[in-house]
Amino acid sequence: MAGRALEPGQAQAGPGWPVRTDGSSELQGFFGPKNGPQNHRSRADFRPGLAQSEAPRLLCADATGSALQCFSSMNSNRIAAAAQTIWNYLQLNQPLAPGDCILVLGSHDLRVARYGAELFWRKLAPFILFSGKRGHLTEKWKTTEAQAFARLAIRAGVPKSRILLEPESTNTGENVLFSKRLLAQRGLRARRLIVVHKPYMERRVWATFKKVWPEQEIIVTSPPIPFADYPNRTISKREAITIMLGDLQRIRLYAREGFQIPQRIPRPVIDCYRTLVRLGYTDHLRKKGSRIISI
Repeated sequence: MAGRALEPGQAQAGPGWPVRTDGSSELQGFFGPKNGPQNHRSRADFRPGLAQSEAPRLLCADATGSALQCFSSMNSNRIAAAAQTIWNYLQLNQPLAPGDCILVLGSHDLRVARYGAELFWRKLAPFILFSGKRGHLTEKWKTTEAQAFARLAIRAGVPKSRILLEPESTNTGENVLFSKRLLAQRGLRARRLIVVHKPYMERRVWATFKKVWPEQEIIVTSPPIPFADYPNRTISKREAITIMLGDLQRIRLYAREGFQIPQRIPRPVIDCYRTLVRLGYTDHLRKKGSRIISI
């Protein structure tokens, strides 16, 4: 297992288990009422080895049908619980505070841009920097992620004079490096950056900053969307889970490859990851040949 790094607001206690400075466990609340798994359609047919996001409903009314419905409900709840556990781990839940610039990292989720504009109107920083060219999920966009995000911010009333664009980066490391360079070129010294990304990217962003720009003070945040409400018209539940698993895998792999600092992944999170991999949520996992790279 790769080495680990404590997160902001954590102290070491016990054999490798971090606790927050308020005394709560890192895993506290994973299955509590607020963040617990949501009930999904109990009759969706999630059979072993199949992980379709919208399976056909079972309409059997006899004893066999009832047994299948019971199994389907159990499997659906198992998927929801596993996804919720990973979702919670990938977020840092850092408290917001005023900064000198809001750095919004591009992606296929336009809600991130709208949240960045909201933070501007809450007067948390005087500038917004949108960073991102195109990635695997946005390669068919007509504009760069930075330009698409900036357009949404302008529609939300953010003045153009308060927007900076970094439209060349194609990964998180470049987001950080190219944004650092742009701020220096503009003569803007940001004592504290408010970094905005998707909810399940918080941990990866934080680890990348600590590797690439460790001296920079940052607050990492994301749109406050519960996992049950995250899928929408453009992002299906299956897609959300598969991308999330890919990000969790990269926390381990990118630390090995030197792109991020190491972070400890608790055993319950690893178990949930493996459960979902066995159920077929592997679309965004890195592979070597036909084999998924182990974490």
